Amino acid sequence: MLIILPSSETKLDPPARGKTLDVAALGFPGLNETRERLLDALVATSAGAEALERLQVGPGLAEEVARNTAIRALKTRPAIELYTGVVHDALDAATLTPEARRRMTKHAVVASGLFGLLRPADRIPPYRLDIASRLQGAERLEAAWKPVLPAALDEAAEMAGITERRGVIVDLRAQSYQALGRPARFGARLVAIQVDVDLTSGRRAPSYGAKQVRGLVGRFLLESGARPKDPAALAALIGERWAHRLEAPARTGQPWVLTVVPDA
Repeated sequence: MLIILPSSETKLDPPARGKTLDVAALGFPGLNETRERLLDALVATSAGAEALERLQVGPGLAEEVARNTAIRALKTRPAIELYTGVVHDALDAATLTPEARRRMTKHAVVASGLFGLLRPADRIPPYRLDIASRLQGAERLEAAWKPVLPAALDEAAEMAGITERRGVIVDLRAQSYQALGRPARFGARLVAIQVDVDLTSGRRAPSYGAKQVRGLVGRFLLESGARPKDPAALAALIGERWAHRLEAPARTGQPWVLTVVPDA
């Protein structure tokens, strides 16, 4: 099993001491050319007169945008510690059992609009980059990552023990981040987690609640120690904790969709 965790807009401040960003030390080196290009574009954009508009933020985040200009000099944290959004709060990686944390190192990755794909232990600095940003001198993030991210996801899946006939890839990303790229070779093993208020109306849960459930699903899977052989086995496992519905892909290239209902 491979779990794709999202990044988040909220992040811890850089520590006072430690290492600065070393792109060459990050996992999935095939992404480094794109990483370097986007880092340069983010620095240039953040220093420009249109920085707030291009990065899709208001004046209240001007300080974080200005900090982007020094991103290569900022101290770093492991990605799994840096992100502090709702999904990561619910996952609460710091309190996972030792066994679950060991599983996370092999069976989880973090998807990022700036770095593409990260191992949980990859050290990165905080940054401000909305998925809809228009970086100066670079293509939109979706266009930048689509040509290279599928191969990195395939690599992560293979290292997690996924084959074309066995295993599942659990995608906890929002749809906007799924658009950056999906696995290519192992696309048929991909299961996107959707959160609805019930199983009959088709009404999506509010954003905060949906993110929280996705984080709880990630934690549940890591602590279970299970290795579902296919989407049906994953659905059966989720059924031990939540009401759910599994839907097959509507067409080739689309993921399975596992709808989860929050606890009442």
